[in-house]
Amino acid sequence: MGFRWSAYEKFVELELQGKAENGTDYSLVIDVEGQEEKLAQLVEWCHQGPAGAKIAHVETVELYEPFVPLKNG
Repeated sequence: MGFRWSAYEKFVELELQGKAENGTDYSLVIDVEGQEEKLAQLVEWCHQGPAGAKIAHVETVELYEPFVPLKNG
């Protein structure tokens, strides 16, 4: 299982809402919102990632616009 899917499973487990998308430069962009404590847990997890992951850099950015999921239909 890839990093993106593992990250998605992790933030769902932590009851965060958002999305994870692959970047064009082998990066992963995770855009989530939720409780500060759970966000901190996700950031900590990102430094290690799933088994076999090689993490070069983790950057966090606080945004002030809430995540709005796309509506189907």
